[in-house]
Amino acid sequence: MGPGVLSYSSLNAVVERASQRHVLLVEDNDEHAELVEFMMEQTHPELVLERFGEAELALRRLKEGSPTPRLILLDLKLPGMSGLDLLAAIKSEPSLRSTPAVMLTTSNSARDRACAFENHANAYLVKPMDFLEFKARIEATLRFWLDHADGL
Repeated sequence: MGPGVLSYSSLNAVVERASQRHVLLVEDNDEHAELVEFMMEQTHPELVLERFGEAELALRRLKEGSPTPRLILLDLKLPGMSGLDLLAAIKSEPSLRSTPAVMLTTSNSARDRACAFENHANAYLVKPMDFLEFKARIEATLRFWLDHADGL
């Protein structure tokens, strides 16, 4: 093999490294998305954030394949397909089933929370209205799922 040509195993290693750096955010609120992006830049600058404002577009992207995100953050209330429907679709895909999916929502409803866990959400994070508390929750979520949850 000549210089600059990747073998199959080398290509797989490149794809695996890319997925370890990738976070997918499905959020239709620009301010919330910008805050998540800011937190990621502060705490995990090596990560790549890919954002979608609609569940259908995110699902299409996820089904297309590489890279599989290391973490998926989902808003509950989205235009069109809901975050719960997207979560169910993600967890029904064998290639995505083990990818952590965290609901990120303003809903504190016990019913919404129960539905999220029935659809195999890995966590349910209620967005507070207070900036500092939202920042702390996002930082803690990223730290847990990206730094400490490997192998769960």
